[in-house]
Amino acid sequence: LDFNFQISLEDLYYEADFEDMYVRLAEYQRLYPNDPVTKKYRPDPELGAWATGLRRLGTEAVQPEHVLRLNAINFNWKSKRACGSKFMLEYRDIEDKVRIYGTDYLQTSKVQNGYRKNNPID
Repeated sequence: LDFNFQISLEDLYYEADFEDMYVRLAEYQRLYPNDPVTKKYRPDPELGAWATGLRRLGTEAVQPEHVLRLNAINFNWKSKRACGSKFMLEYRDIEDKVRIYGTDYLQTSKVQNGYRKNNPID
């Protein structure tokens, strides 16, 4: 049987061997000190996924000794890249407005009409 179980990027931190991944990341950081490893890093997709999982978890959820070691190699905890898809741009706009105006903003005609347009009920 050939099973391929998918785990979340966050879980990859817990599942992968930290030392092995750290060595790979340290080498990447040495070669590309100003270019954070991306989620879809083609030469080493597992490294890209692991780094992305670390960023999602943040320093609060990563073991303190690991945070210290990652900081020592100047690991970038915030991605410079942001998803620029139409969906994510609209999502971020709504998220910002909810922060400002509260959840009542979700009931406005702009939000509701946009939702109905993208999710017609047939």
